[in-house]
Amino acid sequence: MSGRVGRPPLPEGQKRDALFCVRVTPVERALIERAATLDGKQFNVSEWGRHVLIEMAKVVIEEKNEPPKE
Repeated sequence: MSGRVGRPPLPEGQKRDALFCVRVTPVERALIERAATLDGKQFNVSEWGRHVLIEMAKVVIEEKNEPPKE
């Protein structure tokens, strides 16, 4: 048996190691948690927030006719 436990590491480029913090009030946090629960997808709050932020960023970039930077 190997000494490593858990899932195998993700390949480079797929790791989520950049941290993005947002301060919110308790009321805002409750609102975000409620929206994540009601969205109907199997996301936890962090996954839901990541998904919503990325999708909104794409919309804003598209509206400004800026090509996405990869």
